[in-house]
Amino acid sequence: MKASASLSVVSVFLLCSSTVASQACDQFAAVGGNFTVPLGHRLRLPDILKWKLNGSVIFYRRTMRMVVGKNDDINQDGSLKLTNLQKDQAGLYTSEVLDRSGRLQTTRDTNLCVLDPVKKPEVKASCQDGNVIFHCVSGAQPADVEHEWLQNGAKMKENRRWFETKAEETKGAEFVCKVSNKFSSETSEPVIHNCAETGYPDELAGINIWVLTGARVGFIVVLTVLVSVCFVRVEKKMTMGLKDEEELPFQRTDTEHRSRDPHFFPLQHHDLRS
Repeated sequence: MKASASLSVVSVFLLCSSTVASQACDQFAAVGGNFTVPLGHRLRLPDILKWKLNGSVIFYRRTMRMVVGKNDDINQDGSLKLTNLQKDQAGLYTSEVLDRSGRLQTTRDTNLCVLDPVKKPEVKASCQDGNVIFHCVSGAQPADVEHEWLQNGAKMKENRRWFETKAEETKGAEFVCKVSNKFSSETSEPVIHNCAETGYPDELAGINIWVLTGARVGFIVVLTVLVSVCFVRVEKKMTMGLKDEEELPFQRTDTEHRSRDPHFFPLQHHDLRS
């Protein structure tokens, strides 16, 4: 009874191990890409060649007669050509080489995993309390994506989507974010922060800091022009007022002098009528 139970446990263990092993990926390829499944055997002219995917025959050639598939499905060495890969083409590929009489000469299994490629990321920098925070913005990425940071081309210890560092210590340095998985990788454009110079982030509420700076300078210029115009107008009014005050005493003196002249007769009302 105990021997039977032990045998059952061993059988279950072996079955589970076989299942796990069969699910392991030997090769990786990207969706939409091309891949060649190696044959791993030197093919001779009279050999019979079969290719299977998950147990189903997808290519079968007997000597020079095609049974399943077409000649373009394989390379000259017998390796299998896969183009414009899709996820339903992932699985266990098995090659079988038989001699002319049908006896198996060699077989080989290749478990191919077809995954989504990574997308090109973008680096954004924000400033906070003398520090700079770098974010690797990459949108929707495959689940197995890994992050890597480069400073002036040298690999850093950081492996997260973001990290924080001293702004003054990294002034003028170029930072790059790299995302990758088993078969694809993409690198962002290099970014240099300006936190040590301005103390402000590259973007504020989605508006570039240089746009804000330009708007601020424009406002100052307009304000300066308005103040200058007002100052000129006030100065002009003050100058005209002083001039009027200077001319008024001369007018009064001239009038008094004429009134004292015996030959001066003021113009009467009846003279105006005539």
